[in-house]
Amino acid sequence: YQICRGSLFGYINAVLNFNRLPRLLQALGRRWLRTLVSMYFDDLSLQDLQTAKGRGQRHIQALFRMLGFPLAPDKHTAMSGSCDFVGLVHDVRGWLAAGYIGLKVRKTTATKGYSLVHSALLNDLCSPGEASKIRGINQVLFQGQFGRVGCAAQSALVQRSYYDTTPCTISSSLR
Repeated sequence: YQICRGSLFGYINAVLNFNRLPRLLQALGRRWLRTLVSMYFDDLSLQDLQTAKGRGQRHIQALFRMLGFPLAPDKHTAMSGSCDFVGLVHDVRGWLAAGYIGLKVRKTTATKGYSLVHSALLNDLCSPGEASKIRGINQVLFQGQFGRVGCAAQSALVQRSYYDTTPCTISSSLR
């Protein structure tokens, strides 16, 4: 046995533990600074009004720096009306007039998802690893377009990813 003071990749609660810090930082940015910030693991997206002149971005950078988690300068992008974040393009340009933020799936993400599904159907094979990849991309595509409703149809992929054993041929429910 060995004592490990950290969260090792591969353990059941590793992802949950890893996400605690980003969730806390996101909550602090939203509640204390009143910024429209989203975090996914170690990626951050911030939408700010043009009239704020980048204050939200400066405040988030200062908060992270004060807490000991400075943001990498080489990943910094200039503020704009739309941004690409975790496979989705967030567009806030029409927010004040229309009252909503536009979300559009990145074309490369959709193409990658389509090619994985097409390859599995063509070969009539889908390993647990491939099912997990398809499910991960579908999560981005479905949630971006339909919210949590789109994720309901993925139970066959979950079954293949975690419970099915060989053979890896495509079942009727997976098809």
